[in-house]
Amino acid sequence: MAEPTEQPGHAAPRESYADGRDEMNLADFPISVLRRQQPLDEQGRKLDQVVYESSSYDPVTRRRVPQRVTLTTSSRYGLPTPADENVVLALLLTAKRSSGFNDPRVHFSPHQLFRVMKWATNGRSYDRLGDVLRRLKSLTILYENAWWDASGRRYEAEFATGIVSEYLLVKSRIRRKAADLPPSYVHWSPRFATSLAVGNLKKLDLDRLFALDLPTSQRLYRFLDKRFYLAPVVELDLRDLACGHLGVVATPNVAELKRRIAPAVAELEGIGFLEPAAAGERFLKIKKGTWRVRFRRAGSVKAEPPAAVAPPPSRALAASAGRSAERALVVAFYRAWTPDFEPEPTAPELARARDLVARHGAAGAVALVGPVVVLLRSKFPAAKRFGASLPYFEDAAKAVQERASRAALDDSAARRRHAERAEADRRHDLDAAFLAEWSPRWDALSEPDRAALVADVLRDHPYLARPLLRDSRVATRFYLEALALRPG
Repeated sequence: MAEPTEQPGHAAPRESYADGRDEMNLADFPISVLRRQQPLDEQGRKLDQVVYESSSYDPVTRRRVPQRVTLTTSSRYGLPTPADENVVLALLLTAKRSSGFNDPRVHFSPHQLFRVMKWATNGRSYDRLGDVLRRLKSLTILYENAWWDASGRRYEAEFATGIVSEYLLVKSRIRRKAADLPPSYVHWSPRFATSLAVGNLKKLDLDRLFALDLPTSQRLYRFLDKRFYLAPVVELDLRDLACGHLGVVATPNVAELKRRIAPAVAELEGIGFLEPAAAGERFLKIKKGTWRVRFRRAGSVKAEPPAAVAPPPSRALAASAGRSAERALVVAFYRAWTPDFEPEPTAPELARARDLVARHGAAGAVALVGPVVVLLRSKFPAAKRFGASLPYFEDAAKAVQERASRAALDDSAARRRHAERAEADRRHDLDAAFLAEWSPRWDALSEPDRAALVADVLRDHPYLARPLLRDSRVATRFYLEALALRPG
């Protein structure tokens, strides 16, 4: 990475690291514990192994396949921490900018890594980097149905690897020539280097990642940033996410799992990465002990857009500015089959297009071209003429309308659930305030006064005299209301 230059009288420009990269397998499962401090066993020794378990759906067997990632290391060095994963990400950025992942050896200067990760440039950071590299060199990762082989397009049944096969850390600050490589380097393990070379990578905004405060937030950001590439909504099993993909310590208590990931969710909502959601919309109970969690990327369109094969309508119309609407429609159709192809429409094609424009409007007809071509490719792939598409415009319009209706119903249901939750929260707050105000007054009453109020309540509500109800929260609420209504 190039050093930023300074000009006299001007502050050094801040370098951007938004062009970082993340290896797909590392984005899916952690290679560290979630704590910044080394976890210890009951005897106070550093742990040398941790296991993360999840599951994935296999479309071939049509069943869920268990996944397991086991991290093993020397107890002398301990397991990697979140800082170790950050160092790997900073090294991936260095590799991208220096060799484009064509060289398994990555030369770096410690100062460059510190600047990317926002570490202070001091002796403590150098010592910390040395600890990280020792842990990475000692680490062995066993993937069981969890390592994705990009070249074979499958999960490996059982595969063990590491991240760093060797490294050299030089702490000297001797100025070197611009053409010389930094003396420090890491050498990726063979299989990890192959995964990088074949492009099993995704873009990662390191500026945004390293601005997050919590290690859980960083892990959730990397995991969801990978999944949001495929769809704006991600929904999966709560336990798989928390314990398998984030590294939260396993617990049978679902409420505790929600509590542990809540700060990370709140931080990602705060930076505008996740769409805020009420608890009832975020966590979905399937059955006793089984919950799912749902995330929506902030700014994503809630109504599912029609499949886009042709260029966006605005682009097609802009490219046809000054031409007739029917000509723009015919041209958009042919471009959907062959980009940058613009034939001269025939008179019969223009006549048919004129009817479609009259029925759906100029912009509406062009917007239907994408769905129409999708239908035509699946049902009549040999027909590439505009005339053959006419019967499919009505089918596409109906499908678009049905999707819009479903989206409207989903939004309406979501708003209703949100309103019900808000009303329940409001009532809960009012009830808590009432109890907080009147419980001390009830406790301050004399025994005869309390007995008289209880007798009045039981006379009007005799069912409260049952042993299980007499001292219940419901009965207490009646007693306090009677006290509040008493004159004076």
